[in-house]
Amino acid sequence: MRKSRWIIAAGVIAALIAGGIVLQLQSSTTVVMVVRHAEKNNSASCSATDPSNVPISSPLGTDRAAELAHVVENAGVQAIFASELCRTQQTVQPTATQLGLTRIDVNQHPGGVANVDELLRQVSRDHKGQVILIAGHNDTVPLIIAGLGAGPINPIQESEFDNLYVVTIRRSWLKFGSYVTMVRLKYGRAT
Repeated sequence: MRKSRWIIAAGVIAALIAGGIVLQLQSSTTVVMVVRHAEKNNSASCSATDPSNVPISSPLGTDRAAELAHVVENAGVQAIFASELCRTQQTVQPTATQLGLTRIDVNQHPGGVANVDELLRQVSRDHKGQVILIAGHNDTVPLIIAGLGAGPINPIQESEFDNLYVVTIRRSWLKFGSYVTMVRLKYGRAT
């Protein structure tokens, strides 16, 4: 009788340990930090062929990009996305350089929705369970946040550059669903 109790107890303990491992394997948390590009310089262009491809300005945009790198430096960022326009790329490049990551440029313009959908597919397919930083535009940031399941946000004004949206997606295959939360933070000089 004692031997069978030990066998049952050992079986229960083994099942609990295995169940804990399965729970860890079947659950993941993805954190996506989304910002609009830093202040742009309307009198300069990164590309002579695309007049909408304006760079961030100095010192406001450059300072904001450096502040972003400082704010997220210990967040565990594993992937950084920017649109194809230089102002988003320049906004996240200090972070990419500091963390030793290669920036991933994704076409978010023109066309908005379809291009944001491709960005979201890449994030979901290739970066599940990671911490990700995305730089977009005042029209694409709301689409990205909604596409991540965090619901609608207020429109971003043309003069707003200091929002940092943190979207946390907890997926559990045992519970068959995702739990999405979002926090809006501010960083750098207030706009």
